[in-house]
Amino acid sequence: MEEFDQAKEDLKGEIDDAEGPDIKEDMVKKRREWVDDFRANHQGKIPDDLKGFYEKDKVEAPLTPEQEEAKKLEEEEAAKAKKNKKKAPKKKGKKGKGAKDDKE
Repeated sequence: MEEFDQAKEDLKGEIDDAEGPDIKEDMVKKRREWVDDFRANHQGKIPDDLKGFYEKDKVEAPLTPEQEEAKKLEEEEAAKAKKNKKKAPKKKGKKGKGAKDDKE
């Protein structure tokens, strides 16, 4: 097992050495293209940060009908639970009850 783990670590190192620079170069190219597009759409203005570059790919996938129905039911149950919680009367304890027990 130790030999396997060592071989696996060696392979990871080889992959990093071989493909790491290519991946880095590709990402730099994509960022530069995004900046160029930003400048073209905003009258030559340079973006303040790269936050928009990283958030552009964070698009939520559309839900399937089953997932939509499950989400809707979950929201309804949460709303009912919240409504029932508000209606439940709060029980108040007597003030000072704990103080008498401590003296005895």
